[in-house]
Amino acid sequence: MHTKAGLTRAQFIAEADAVCRVEEVKLNYIEQRAATLEGASVASFRSVPRLIRKAVAIHEATNAKLESLAEPPGETTAIGKWLTARIVATTIGLDAAEAPAGHDPVATKDLQRELSRSIARARGLAHAYGFAVCDATE
Repeated sequence: MHTKAGLTRAQFIAEADAVCRVEEVKLNYIEQRAATLEGASVASFRSVPRLIRKAVAIHEATNAKLESLAEPPGETTAIGKWLTARIVATTIGLDAAEAPAGHDPVATKDLQRELSRSIARARGLAHAYGFAVCDATE
């Protein structure tokens, strides 16, 4: 990340929310396609490894775009915590997709619980910063 003199917090939020809006559209699209083509419900969409991997790829691309945005001066710490939380949630999501199905139900539940906590943390940090869209995606 780099700071940009004169960039305001509101401008950064608008730019980041625009990136997150694209992410949201892409995630909704694959969720709808999964429901239409595969008869998958929203719950199964979040538990089918192949679909989770697609969502993770979208999150990774979004994270990279968000990391490339110029930050307003003095906002590096707050933005860094939020981006780190997003990256952690994305990584745990990938772990969930790659976990062997049915081998260790306790570990799978623990991983899902950790994923839920990490998503909640990223959303909470986004909300606290003032995002309107980025606090709902993940």
